[in-house]
Amino acid sequence: MISLLITPVIPGVAQWLILKKQITRLSRWWILTNFVGIFVMGIVFYYLLFSNLSPFCIKYVDTSVCWIVSCTICSAIGGAITGTYQWLLLRRHILLPSLWIVWTITSTFTWAVSAALSSTISWNMLVIANNLVGALASFGVFGTVFGAVNGFLTGIVLVWLLQRSIY
Repeated sequence: MISLLITPVIPGVAQWLILKKQITRLSRWWILTNFVGIFVMGIVFYYLLFSNLSPFCIKYVDTSVCWIVSCTICSAIGGAITGTYQWLLLRRHILLPSLWIVWTITSTFTWAVSAALSSTISWNMLVIANNLVGALASFGVFGTVFGAVNGFLTGIVLVWLLQRSIY
């Protein structure tokens, strides 16, 4: 549960702190855009894993593969939603309006990559530890790795976009 709070906060706050130096009137709503993506990601993940995908995974695929693929797909959806909301805040500050496509694809891709990496690491930690402490640690690692990788990758594209800013 703590991981679900850490995961959107790390990149959201870090990006906002960096961006507000470049874009003086950037709304604080930027931080909360990540929560929308995480919320939708959680709903879709629950629906996929526990409703439709679970019987298929039990019969045909390894549970770890199912977990990682589900997490990656759901994160891509959450990233697309987050990227769209973030673009609504960025569009007044970027010179070329068509760059919303670049930002939304970036957000989708980075969320998917972050989820694939962090879910693989946390799943392996969970399997190795095989106890409650290991489970709690794996969720913390998931949130930290996801937030750090996502923040870093999207930060690179944000720098590129800011070079095309109106100001």
